[in-house]
Amino acid sequence: MMEEPMNRVERDLLVWRSREERFETLFPGSLAGNRPFLTDKLLFLERLSLLYNKSENEDEQLTLRILNAEKRVIERKLYPNRLQRLFRRLWFYLTAPRRSGKLKSRINGNLTELKANVRKIGFKGLDRMIDREVALGKNTFHLPVSYYVTDTIRMDYQIHVIKEGNEKFLVKDYTASLYDERKPSELRKQTFVDEDGHWVNAKQAQKLLEGKAIALEEAGLMGSSVTVWKQLDFTDKDNNGNFRIKEFPPAYGFDLLQQLERLPFTEEIKDQITKALKMGEEEKVTVQLEGKSVDLFISADPQKRALYLKNQRGKRLDFGDLIREKINKSIRTRTPVTEKNDEVGKIIKLSRSRGKSI
Repeated sequence: MMEEPMNRVERDLLVWRSREERFETLFPGSLAGNRPFLTDKLLFLERLSLLYNKSENEDEQLTLRILNAEKRVIERKLYPNRLQRLFRRLWFYLTAPRRSGKLKSRINGNLTELKANVRKIGFKGLDRMIDREVALGKNTFHLPVSYYVTDTIRMDYQIHVIKEGNEKFLVKDYTASLYDERKPSELRKQTFVDEDGHWVNAKQAQKLLEGKAIALEEAGLMGSSVTVWKQLDFTDKDNNGNFRIKEFPPAYGFDLLQQLERLPFTEEIKDQITKALKMGEEEKVTVQLEGKSVDLFISADPQKRALYLKNQRGKRLDFGDLIREKINKSIRTRTPVTEKNDEVGKIIKLSRSRGKSI
């Protein structure tokens, strides 16, 4: 026999029931006569009544009638004086339209905030899906996102949204999975959570699962901001199945700008490379070496405190030898160069295309 789906009032009541059970564990046997708790419960039931009183769903209307009976029981406990109860009910009736409008406005504002946060984390085009899940009265739901990075590598995401209290929705966490059709048994998966208002966004999660390092800004001492490089350790997992995150703070000794100073880039190109490498990108640049245009790919390895250069065939180039022998030392200036300059060792341009992931 198929189980009937729960109505919206029932779902919200179950959220409260879960909260009540938690407090019952902390204060066993005392909630039935606890005035602060009963006051809060009465306000919660009144909010549900305001929110769903115009529902045309018969099951929800029956649940509301039972709810109103529960409200009267709590009212008698909190307000033994009959006249006091009558005044309170009259006040509730007269202020219901205004309170209902404010409640629904607050809920709509929360949904707007939820959608903005989902976009901020890097997931766009999910507004209608969020509206649909909320309209179904769900207190928790998952938003699926999937796309191909290459013809064989796919990224899958599951964004977990929960209802906090009785009306506020928020992103609890999201799980990112990198699936390589050539290596189906080597699925990489990681769950990311809010860290003091900062998220690893969808693109950064992809780069981490590809094995790249990313740089995040975190709060330091005295309210300052510091750059911390992070990378997943695919040889070590915690009890939740997440890969351990290796962190490399400034004290570790990897200085990206100092490394870039060793190459004759203009300041503009340095800025672009810096932004790309911090996002875990492998950046492609075109240089003039021995009179020929050559594409090189730059990547960062904070654990080894180094930058790496590769050619188009994927062969790693010796950083020191390239500087000493191949690139004209006199080019170590901050003067912008043009694409027309053919002098050996000068940067021609920063390519807009990215190097392929490896």
